[in-house]
Amino acid sequence: MAVIRTFSNEIEAEMAMSALEAAGIESAMRRDDCGGVQPAMGWTAGVQVIVDDKDVELATEVLDAPAEPAELTDGDVES
Repeated sequence: MAVIRTFSNEIEAEMAMSALEAAGIESAMRRDDCGGVQPAMGWTAGVQVIVDDKDVELATEVLDAPAEPAELTDGDVES
């Protein structure tokens, strides 16, 4: 397993993991916050997203790609 990115909080890490999942890449989150009991401990090391070694190159491409706006469908409401 390899650390692909380190984020400042769990929400950012979950967003990255969602993008990886959409690309078919399994990932996991690693953080040192004593199981949630000491959330401040995570601020020093951040929240790491890890992937299998074989997926490092593709995962990097996915996370480096610029975000594309979603296209609206007939059921979506445009504001």
